Amino acid sequence: STLTDARMLQIVSLSLIFVAATCTSKGGPSVPLYNAAVPNTLMPMVGIGTGSYCGKGKGNNESYRPLCLNETGAAQMTMDWFNAGGRRIDNAITYTAWKGIAAGILKATDNWTTTPRSEVFITSKTGPPFPLGYNDSIEQWQQIVDAYQTKYIDLLLIHWPSDNSSHSHSSTDPYCASNNTLYS
Repeated sequence: STLTDARMLQIVSLSLIFVAATCTSKGGPSVPLYNAAVPNTLMPMVGIGTGSYCGKGKGNNESYRPLCLNETGAAQMTMDWFNAGGRRIDNAITYTAWKGIAAGILKATDNWTTTPRSEVFITSKTGPPFPLGYNDSIEQWQQIVDAYQTKYIDLLLIHWPSDNSSHSHSSTDPYCASNNTLYS
């Protein structure tokens, strides 16, 4: 028999609760980020990667994505993770339900009033299929911090170079454009 979406959501939620309960950022294992902008930054070793919440675009491995959630479903899964004790979220502006993940954190923390922002470690990413370059990355970063209603992201990564040939890698910065001969 096949699993219904509701049953799959329940199984994933229970798995998240188990993982979060056994290893959270409060007293749980973490690693130092030596080159962080803020000294003594620690990244919890256990977090939730949200890329598998959905993403049926070109180049995605469908077998890797057992559950496709809209923003509401992604928000609920994120709240389940947070309420179980999880404090590290890995998201990207390119993920289908990325705004739902941010909304889930905001709801779980009551817009940062019940849990301080400093107790949640947020990793996010910029880049393809969006334009690359300094100004492009700053604009994407601004969208991310606005969605989380925060002033910073703990770890910001740039998804590039990409092996997905459908991305044009355009940029306002000519040194980052895919047609630059430095990258040929």
